Amino acid sequence: MTLLPGLAPDSRWRHHSGRYYTVLLLANVHADDQENYPRYVVYRDDSGRTWAKSPERFLASMTPEIG
Repeated sequence: MTLLPGLAPDSRWRHHSGRYYTVLLLANVHADDQENYPRYVVYRDDSGRTWAKSPERFLASMTPEIG
């Protein structure tokens, strides 16, 4: 289940603040009605807090962790 290249469950990302996050899941990617069921990236920080953003907002502030 990949919404965009690199954006997949278990992928690691670095926020522009320097903190790291792990994608847990991509929500509503199979919904036919994106207006009522928009796509979300659900992700967790290293202290266990869970967050959700649209893919566009997520990618605007994150870069993939390489290696």
